[in-house]
Amino acid sequence: MKSEISTKRLAVCAREASVRAGQRALALGVPVAKRQGNQIIRLYPDGHTEVIQNLEKPDVRPSKRRYTVGHA
Repeated sequence: MKSEISTKRLAVCAREASVRAGQRALALGVPVAKRQGNQIIRLYPDGHTEVIQNLEKPDVRPSKRRYTVGHA
């Protein structure tokens, strides 16, 4: 079964799911990695952060995106 979903709606759903997963992990006492500015950081449940990596290159975005939702 295939489903039609816009790229914008899929991006919103993915972002919301990612935020919820991070919040759940922190609530369970597990640190999460995330991007903050030009750095990848590890955020700990007590609020302190640790820099994992500094990013030097700007974002590269694909010119075309294709998504398939459902079973092919």
